[in-house]
Amino acid sequence: MQRTIFSFSIEDIAPFKQQLVCWSQQFETAIFLDSNSYQQQYTSFDAVLAVGEFTCIKTDFHNAFEKLQEYQTTTKDYIFGYISYDVKNDIEQLSSNNFDGLDFADLFFFQPQKIIFIKGNIVEFQYLKMVDDEMESDFAKIQQSNHQEIQKIVVQMKDELEKIKESLCSSQSKNNEKHKFMDFNHFVTSLNKVNLPFSTKDLTDKNNV
Repeated sequence: MQRTIFSFSIEDIAPFKQQLVCWSQQFETAIFLDSNSYQQQYTSFDAVLAVGEFTCIKTDFHNAFEKLQEYQTTTKDYIFGYISYDVKNDIEQLSSNNFDGLDFADLFFFQPQKIIFIKGNIVEFQYLKMVDDEMESDFAKIQQSNHQEIQKIVVQMKDELEKIKESLCSSQSKNNEKHKFMDFNHFVTSLNKVNLPFSTKDLTDKNNV
């Protein structure tokens, strides 16, 4: 599928990444991939943001790879998503009966309406034709994102993570709660190892463990 491509030059890319993530919060589906300045030989971009579903595939593990191949062949465009651990059940005689407090699909990929690549100080917008008239206005809105908006995102993340904790508590026995809390706090702590556009120090409360 054809995309309209337009490039902009940015002097300081680090704060632009922060603004980019902040701007992306308005979309129900978004993915941000950042190499965190890792140097490798075969890379074609440093970071990419994909937002807005044009089409998508969401399925359980049954025939998951066949369905994904069919979707990819039909779409003929960039697709972003994930393959969960339980897809193993489709290729091996295995089964999983572990508690699932999130209810995510086993496989999910989407064709984004808007993709923004970053390579060095060049930002390349690749939009589907149906939304390519929004490129310049989106670029302006991204640059208008400020520190207060970024902090607001942190608060929203805290609320969502607290909901996950509550869900795990209500569905597990008391003996397993402490283990789940530890896993949760380990997950949030691990976010600090990634170059996120905000601090995660307030996302966990050690007194809860």
